[in-house]
Amino acid sequence: FETISKELIAEINVWLNLENPILSIGDSCLKCLQNIGHRISSKTLSEICCKFMQKEFSRFYPEVFRLISSKIDISTLPRESAISLIDHVASLLKDEKSKLPYIEKVLISFRKQSIELTEGLDVMIREKLPVFYSNLYKLETSSNQEDNVHFVKEYIQEEQRQTGFLS
Repeated sequence: FETISKELIAEINVWLNLENPILSIGDSCLKCLQNIGHRISSKTLSEICCKFMQKEFSRFYPEVFRLISSKIDISTLPRESAISLIDHVASLLKDEKSKLPYIEKVLISFRKQSIELTEGLDVMIREKLPVFYSNLYKLETSSNQEDNVHFVKEYIQEEQRQTGFLS
């Protein structure tokens, strides 16, 4: 497996470094990486995901985000690799024109994996995605007991509004 995976990664990197790559190949690359990602180093996956974002292959962002959220743990990456991946995701978040489906799961995963490395990203999420930040993101990432109580009360109130009673 190791020999074949090295060849595969080399071919993906060659494709990513082409000036005008055939974009339809990207779907196959990402599908393959999703299927074997548990057997490849997170650092290698991180580097490939960063290249997709660096090349601004926006049509692949949903698959890239799925790969990141399911196969990469930034707390296990070398610090510089983790920071590079976070910075690439943050740069996409800064671009207000970008529609970024599935990025929410990446943002939540990053925060759960390393509070220290995601302080700046946390501030950016609060500014750029205030509704997401104050709802799902905060629910998933907050360790503050008061926040948890607040979300339970909100859920109960919403349930009562919809059904007329608490089930």
